[in-house]
Amino acid sequence: VSNQKITSLPLLYTKSHQSKTDGDWVVIQNTTESLSLSEIKKENVKKLIALLSNFRQGSKLQNLTLTNVSVNWNDLMEMFQTVWHSSVEYFNINNVTQLSDIERYNFDYSGTSMKALTMTKIKITDMYFSQDDLYEIFADMNITDMTIADSEMIHMLCPSRKSSFRYLNFLKNDLTDFLFQKCDNLAQLETLILQKNKFESLRKVSFMTSRMKSLTYLDMSNNLLRHDGAGVQCQWAESLAELDLSSNQLVDAVFECLPANVQKLSLRNNHISNVPS
Repeated sequence: VSNQKITSLPLLYTKSHQSKTDGDWVVIQNTTESLSLSEIKKENVKKLIALLSNFRQGSKLQNLTLTNVSVNWNDLMEMFQTVWHSSVEYFNINNVTQLSDIERYNFDYSGTSMKALTMTKIKITDMYFSQDDLYEIFADMNITDMTIADSEMIHMLCPSRKSSFRYLNFLKNDLTDFLFQKCDNLAQLETLILQKNKFESLRKVSFMTSRMKSLTYLDMSNNLLRHDGAGVQCQWAESLAELDLSSNQLVDAVFECLPANVQKLSLRNNHISNVPS
């Protein structure tokens, strides 16, 4: 993007204050490599998409942050699609509300520079829609790192093809034992963070990991995990080296259901009275 195009931004960042004009977004940061905007609404989203279209692959913009976004589903998807075919590598989007009219969207993942997506505090106001239309967009993203946090997310689909995900962070959602059961397409996943969700069965968690051939770190802290033993079989990823099970509802029987190759294990804040020697 030429300097002329950059200076034509509706609002330019200055170190002394945030800029804003009526009906437009707030520019938090505007440098050669990073752009941070706030107050994205349906009235100005088309202008934003036009702006982002200037940052084609080969331009220097790598980091994009959008905060306080209130748009409908198709506008959000058009925004994502524009970012996907830009020079942006790291996309952060926070406080998305009024996400309505969710429907199937044919997303084009090809030829992207994107490496990492971070989404926090996503609020969906549409009450009647197909869950798959929402979750398959994110499940099939061809990036290595994805975070969806503090968003009341109840599910995530198994990717429909071999996934490039290496890092997934679903901190503070409403995910349950149904997540990624019998999912064979996360073979490259190394780090999985599921802290502060609603998982209950340690056995089901173990089987979830068993198909993740590269998984080395799993955070299951602050869930509702139980394991009553009685000969119940567990099956963990053989690659798992670090496991955080702190702040759950586990008792002594947990020692019958632990990964064999784990090197670092946290069991603090459970109901364990005896640790095997």
